[in-house]
Parts: sequence; structure tokens; C-alpha cells
Amino acid sequence: MKKSKIVIGGVIVAVIIAVVFAVGTTHQPAKQGIITQEIDLPGPKIGSSAPDFTLSDPQKGTITKQSFDRKP
Repeated sequence: MKKSKIVIGGVIVAVIIAVVFAVGTTHQPAKQGIITQEIDLPGPKIGSSAPDFTLSDPQKGTITKQSFDRKP
């Protein structure tokens, strides 16, 4: 009697594992190749300055790339 309970318990556990595995694998979408595409968004590009943009210091005048020698 004790062996039959162990066998029934093992079968129940095996069925639960099989159902969980089947549910976990059937609802996942098929993975196709990853497609990457560059999107051109409006706005300034990295490294380009904004149009009509200038920096000015009331004491030193206009700040240019040549006169700006350290980080702010």
C-alpha cells in the first residue's frame, strides 16, 4: 500500500512538471532574427551645435572653442 502511494505521488509530480513545462514553452513567441534599423529622429545631432547658438561672458566677451580651455 505504501509503495502504491509513492508511485501515485511520483506520477502526480511528473504530470505537474510536464504541464508546467508545456505551458511555459507553448506561449513564448518564436524568436526570429533580430532586426536593427537606424531611425533618423528630428533635432540636433550629437557633436553638432545648435543653429544661432553663442556663448558670451559679460566680463570676457564671446566664449569660443579656442578660448575655452577647461571644463566648467
